[in-house]
Amino acid sequence: MLKRPVTQLRHSLSIAFLNSKKSNTCEPRCPVTFQSAPCVIRPCIARSENFRSLVSCEAIQSSRFVRFPESELASLMIEDVDARRWGNRILQTELVRRSRREWSLAAESGEQRLERFSKDHPDIASVVSAKIIARYLGIRPVSLSRLRSSSRLGHSSMAE
Repeated sequence: MLKRPVTQLRHSLSIAFLNSKKSNTCEPRCPVTFQSAPCVIRPCIARSENFRSLVSCEAIQSSRFVRFPESELASLMIEDVDARRWGNRILQTELVRRSRREWSLAAESGEQRLERFSKDHPDIASVVSAKIIARYLGIRPVSLSRLRSSSRLGHSSMAE
């Protein structure tokens, strides 16, 4: 069994980026999720290639992490029904989050994605650059600026 760690963020904020497959690229990295403590940072099993994760996690602020081997969690989940329920709840929550994000990128306008982001991550906007937020929302930074200005002025239904 692979020795992937399971990480728990105990304090602060972190962001997960999709890494470029090219090691010497200057392409901006794509943010795939934000985590606010307390939470469990799920192993990126589905986002790996040749046993290497395509996702890297960075602390946005000074943070405290607790890591433990996935194999120990798997064994505990087999032996203990409460641990199994906890692990399954984490995986189900992650599946719903990813499905919701995929649907949002495909079906919602930039304005709707910004509203959802502001509701889901109220603490992120003050500590993450507009460029990273725009990439997460799938819009250009100038579009994000326009959407924010429009919402402050009380306008709605602004096209990207």
